[in-house]
Amino acid sequence: RRADAVTETTSRRWRAAARNLISTQIFYVLAGVSSNPAVWFALYAVLVASFLTFQSIGLMFSAGVSGENVVTVAMIYVTYVFLFTGLFVPVSQTAVPWAVYANPLIYILKLSADAIFGIDRKKFKCGNPDDGTLFPDSCDAGGDGKISVNDIYEEYHLDRFTTGQAIVALFVMFVVARSVAYLLLRRRMKQKERELMRYQDATPTAEEESKEDVAVAGEKA
Repeated sequence: RRADAVTETTSRRWRAAARNLISTQIFYVLAGVSSNPAVWFALYAVLVASFLTFQSIGLMFSAGVSGENVVTVAMIYVTYVFLFTGLFVPVSQTAVPWAVYANPLIYILKLSADAIFGIDRKKFKCGNPDDGTLFPDSCDAGGDGKISVNDIYEEYHLDRFTTGQAIVALFVMFVVARSVAYLLLRRRMKQKERELMRYQDATPTAEEESKEDVAVAGEKA
């Protein structure tokens, strides 16, 4: 059984890696991100890291939450993940802005930005200033008309931590979530084992009582 479980888990991981490979290639081609192969490999690495991290968190929820409530807990967590990215609502305007540091998606966004913008360090031409811009220092009168990588990082607050810190944070989340999932599953298996042992201990007693009833009935007859 253990060998079959390992084989099935390995097979699923290979299939997930293949799906990530295909989706990364499609996005890369359609978006025209870069002609630099290093950018592609960096994006793929970020995608695999994000998959492993969220898979570990999902395993932790599945191991620790009952089947009736796991979907609700997952939806609440997804809401938290998207709320505390700073893309939809500024994190500073939330009740607990420090919660952003426990959000794996913010580190994934940081690493994705590093892969797309940080490797090539390209500058982007400003559009029509009459349409408005998020980068007035670069695109308004007096600017050089080009948006730098630093401008993008400052606008979306992706400079709050370094690339190394983002990698370490994701790795810690991966290890912690997997460890908690393992402990919860181990606890659940022990509970099931104790229940099974109690059932097995009770079964002979029931059989003996049945035999005694038969013997008593035979004596009366």
